Amino acid sequence: MFKFSQKGIVTKDIRIYAFFKTLKVVCILFPIFMILNFIYVEATDINSVLLKVLAGFFMLCLFFYFFYTNNVKKEIGLKSFSSLFHNELLFSFSIDKNGIIQDVNKKIEVYFGVKREYLIGKNVSIFFVENDYKRNEASFSSCLAGETKRCETSVVHPDGRIFDVELMAVPVKVNNKVVSIIGMFHDISDRKKLQEDLKTLANQDGLTGIANRRSFDQTLDEEWEQAIMKEHPLSVILIDIDHFKKYNDLYGHLKGDTCLKTIAKILHDTITVEGGLSARYGGEEFVVILPGIKRTDAVMIANRLRMNIEEFAFPHQGSSTSDCVTISAGVAGYIPKDEEASDSLLELADKALYKAKANGGNQVCIGRVEDKIEVI
Repeated sequence: MFKFSQKGIVTKDIRIYAFFKTLKVVCILFPIFMILNFIYVEATDINSVLLKVLAGFFMLCLFFYFFYTNNVKKEIGLKSFSSLFHNELLFSFSIDKNGIIQDVNKKIEVYFGVKREYLIGKNVSIFFVENDYKRNEASFSSCLAGETKRCETSVVHPDGRIFDVELMAVPVKVNNKVVSIIGMFHDISDRKKLQEDLKTLANQDGLTGIANRRSFDQTLDEEWEQAIMKEHPLSVILIDIDHFKKYNDLYGHLKGDTCLKTIAKILHDTITVEGGLSARYGGEEFVVILPGIKRTDAVMIANRLRMNIEEFAFPHQGSSTSDCVTISAGVAGYIPKDEEASDSLLELADKALYKAKANGGNQVCIGRVEDKIEVI
């Protein structure tokens, strides 16, 4: 009985098995070998006979020892691959050095709804999304060099559905030469969906459903770098709801939440068309990023937002600016330089917003690089 470790059968146990197997065979063949030598060799050559017998015995031992050692290793390898290949939890296939399918397991037959005879002889690319297969080819090429590779890829179901899988490609060697590859994959669609959901939650404002401050900060840094590299303008709009504290005091926080969600939707619908990002900056403040948009165009977008919200006519009897909910906005935009930080653009928009609020609200102000604020 072989002993098993985490790596399989221990090498020492293989050698012991081969030794006793060899001893058994030699014990049968050795007497026959001696009798034949004594029959065909004269008695005066007894010393020569004994030397030949011992030499023959030694050669027989070596031959059968290596024979059984190699056979046991091959048998172990085949059993290991067979166990992996027919694992009911994995989709398994084997391909030759040219990527042609040699065999598939039952799970692939059942899932794809085709017989193994249909798949055998086809290229393995039949399983995978076209764009992903090029990446998979790199993994298979590494396998031909003797490496075991893992990667995430996408598989196409016969009905057109695409699902994410983790693929492991294992080289099959004979006499230290790779002769084929066994591929195994399992569905990770649920895991990927969970990751995407968590990512969305991490970057989404819980109340309004639009991007949160964290998402805004990441996007601003990314767009800032892109604007520097491409020498394109980048504009931001910082928005504040006029007299929102009085609105909450007068109408209650539930009405206040409804107001925030409605304004967030107007922002999102307007800015998405412009290819920008709208985010809740905190409290009753919102912010918009407009990549590739000049300041003058950003001002027009800001005024359109202001008018859309005013036209929605949320009643606000506590406002000294208007009898409905209004917003103030500060706009800043320019082509960034290497030596500047993205915060400088935001600070400029913040100064413009402060000026808009100080002037009574329901207006858009422009922040200029030379710190002059223009009211429009």
